[in-house]
Amino acid sequence: MKTQSKLFDTCNDHYTKTFEEIQINKRVLISFFGHFSQSRVNQLLEKMEADLALLNESKRTAKRVFSITVEGLQNIKLHGHKTLDGHLLGVFMLSYNKKEYDMRFGNLINESGKEFIDSEIRKINLLSSEELREYHKEVLFNGNISSKGGAGLGLIITAMKSSEKMLPEFIKLSEDLYFYNLHVNVECGL
Repeated sequence: MKTQSKLFDTCNDHYTKTFEEIQINKRVLISFFGHFSQSRVNQLLEKMEADLALLNESKRTAKRVFSITVEGLQNIKLHGHKTLDGHLLGVFMLSYNKKEYDMRFGNLINESGKEFIDSEIRKINLLSSEELREYHKEVLFNGNISSKGGAGLGLIITAMKSSEKMLPEFIKLSEDLYFYNLHVNVECGL
């Protein structure tokens, strides 16, 4: 396994590269890379609400962005794999142009988590809007929900609120550890 410092550096390099690419065509409203906690989640949500209010975004679009952000940040907080020193390492970026909001979420994940998320996103991305609503009901009423939540409901909700298909990326860090990134868009003015 990579040392703690190398792990952090690899994730930070990816974060920096993504940030620089986004800045070319979009205005970055929020960008965070580091250790996650519930207080960090709360701070990011407060900042996001303030930024959306300043942009005078429609209530419907703002609610979609907020809902996806809550799901993404809670996923990092509840399901992210901890570093050797017990911290949750995560990424959240919210950027904007006149066409769309671009959200990026990232955290460490083990092999079994990667397999579940990759499979679930592939399945969700193939569903029509109607099929997605039906799948949401099925998982809500019949899914195997763990004590942390789960069963993929957050991914389903994210897909229902987003404007495009979710784009996952998995960067292999060691035999059983990946840095998972999720890219989600919401059109402006919905």
